[in-house]
Amino acid sequence: MTKGKMIHLRVPKKIHNYLEKASKSLYFSSTQDLVREILRNFVMDARKKEAIGWLKKNKGALNGKIKSMTKNEREKLLREYLEKDTSNILGEHNL
Repeated sequence: MTKGKMIHLRVPKKIHNYLEKASKSLYFSSTQDLVREILRNFVMDARKKEAIGWLKKNKGALNGKIKSMTKNEREKLLREYLEKDTSNILGEHNL
């Protein structure tokens, strides 16, 4: 895990006891690891909700603004791609 900011928090004893029991029953190496996982899941869920909200808000915003490629344009693009030398494609991207 990369180094991050340290936070200290005080929780009621009942919550602390519950977290300790849960960390053991869920096979976490420590209560801190369980809390980290809970926070990661919370942040992931919040980001998903934000993304879904953004998608709902912007649904249809590009209608009529993007022109679909014609069959000839797609074929031309494919020919250009197939003619391209791809032998060093991984090296070009430092992979």
